[in-house]
Amino acid sequence: MACTLGVACSLGLRFFRPRGLGAFGATAALAVLRDFDPERLVSAFGIVHGQLCGTMQAHTEGSPLLGMQMGFSARNAVLACDLAGLGVPGPRDVLEGPFGYFALFEGAHDLDRVIPDLGRIWRITEIAHKPFPSGRATHGIVDACLALRREHSVDESKVSRVTARVPPLINHLVGRPVTDDMDINYARLCACFAAARVLISGNLVYEDFSESGRQDPDTLSVARRVHIEVDDNPDPNALTPLSVEIECHDGACFRKRIDTVYGHPANPLTRDAWLDKFRDNWRLAASPLDPAALERVIERLENLHEISDSAVIIDDLVP
Repeated sequence: MACTLGVACSLGLRFFRPRGLGAFGATAALAVLRDFDPERLVSAFGIVHGQLCGTMQAHTEGSPLLGMQMGFSARNAVLACDLAGLGVPGPRDVLEGPFGYFALFEGAHDLDRVIPDLGRIWRITEIAHKPFPSGRATHGIVDACLALRREHSVDESKVSRVTARVPPLINHLVGRPVTDDMDINYARLCACFAAARVLISGNLVYEDFSESGRQDPDTLSVARRVHIEVDDNPDPNALTPLSVEIECHDGACFRKRIDTVYGHPANPLTRDAWLDKFRDNWRLAASPLDPAALERVIERLENLHEISDSAVIIDDLVP
């Protein structure tokens, strides 16, 4: 639901789209679980629409509010379904009405382009998996830098300039300058910082965003040699193609174009990479999780169709 509505959007981001559309998606999911009839589903959509927001200011500033907004969407979806389940009516034309979602939050849309795909294309299979602990919009640049480092044995100390030529949306989301006092949320959305880390270490990991990692002088030095340039891509929602060029002090120059970013369904993580990421994240939980439960959760997730009550998975995640 959320992805289908997102695909129908024609203009660039004005509000934080995952927040607004995520609320509709969460409401649809809860409505299915509660076996709502069409009338109650429409009311639930109307009630959640009245709770929408989703500011890009949090993204611009690198504020922790960015991720919290999806939690607000889930909370609001629960409230909307609770009220609709009790018979509280909501406004009906909340997508295309004069003050519906598209008019208020997007400005332009084309539902006719996506409605024929309902029930035929399952958008959840088109969602990318993030291989790195930074903003998704940094991953094309990270992918290109990793490839150049691997293919040409690039030594960051010999790099004079890195130029990433990217679509406008990439620059808007992660083209921010590196600073000496970045907090973790800002650094995760800084493509220059992410590029520098992978050129130095050949990877991008959680520890890179620790206080010592963010203030590492070698990383900051390389990051200041990374420059983001906007290309002429006319699509305001495009994340690709992009290219990275590395120039070295000895005159060597290496280039890499990325058409499909690592983690995209057409260029997916391997099973081993996915499991490594899951195990790493398990280890990093703020409240320690039972190591013995780790493999049990993996097994249950891979056999979800055989589980009658998914709460047993949650029990291991929230001890």
